[in-house]
Amino acid sequence: YITANGGSFTACVPHLKANTAYTCRAYSGEDKGEEVEFTTGTAIELPNGSFDEWHKTGKVWNPWTESGTQIWDSGNDGATTLGESITIPTSDTWSGAPMGGQAAQLSSKFVGLGSVGKFAAGNLFTGSFKIVIPEVVKATKFGVPFTHIPTSLKGYYKYKAGTEFTVDGKPVSDRKDICDIYGVFYETDDYVKTLDGTNIFTSPKIISIARINNAKETDQWTEFNIPFITQPGKTVDLQKLDDGKYNLAIVFSSSIKGDLFEGAVGSTLYIDEVELSYTDN
Repeated sequence: YITANGGSFTACVPHLKANTAYTCRAYSGEDKGEEVEFTTGTAIELPNGSFDEWHKTGKVWNPWTESGTQIWDSGNDGATTLGESITIPTSDTWSGAPMGGQAAQLSSKFVGLGSVGKFAAGNLFTGSFKIVIPEVVKATKFGVPFTHIPTSLKGYYKYKAGTEFTVDGKPVSDRKDICDIYGVFYETDDYVKTLDGTNIFTSPKIISIARINNAKETDQWTEFNIPFITQPGKTVDLQKLDDGKYNLAIVFSSSIKGDLFEGAVGSTLYIDEVELSYTDN
C-alpha cells in the first residue's frame, strides 16, 4: 500500500492495532531513512456495527430498533415488493461476539413472480434506500455524516457463493460470484448530498476508499481489516470536517456485481462486529 508523489511517498500498513505506538523506517535499496514514531488512531464501534438491533415492518427487516436511530439500510424495501427481505438478522455470530447477539445475513435472490423479475444482491450499507424508477442503481443513497477521518475498516465475515452465475437472468458458465466489502469517505456540498451506485467509486468528491481485495469463500468467520487509501491529490479540510461536510459510506454486498444484476442466486454473506479506526487530523 505505497503511493509515490514526486520525491515523497505515503505507506498505508493494514492490521495495526488501534491506539498503539509504532516505530517505522523507510528503505529503498541500500538507503534507509530515519526512524519515525507514530501512534495509530482510535477505534470506534459503529452504531449497531454488531448488528444486534433489528425490527420488522411487514415483510421488511430493518437493521435498527423500532425506536432507534437509523444508520444502516438495505435494499429490502425494493425486494419485498415482489418477494422477501434479502438482508436479515441471524443468530450465527462470530465466536468473539457477546452471547445472545445477532449478525447480518445478506443473500442474493431472484425477486419476482414466476419468471418475471430481477436478480437482487443482499446488501447492507450506511445511508438510506429510496426506490428510483427506472434508474434502480440510484436507489442506494450511500453515506452518513462523519466528523472524523477514517483510517481502517474492521470486522468479520463468512461467505458462500451460489452455484450458477447469471447475467440478466442468463447462465454464464465461466464466472463465479464473490462478495464485496468497502468504505468510501467523501466530501459533500449543496449539490452532492450522497453518492449512489452510479458514482460510489468515480465521484471527484471521494477522499479515500477502503475495499477488500482478498475476499474468498469461507465457512469460518474471517477477519477483514482494510486501510482507507487516500486518493491522489486529495486532502481533508478540517474546518469542513468539523462542520459535518463529509460522509462515510460502508457497504456490504453478497454479489460484487449485484447492481448490474449479475451474480448467483444463493450467494450468502454474513457480517458481524464492524468497527472503524480513525484520526482527527
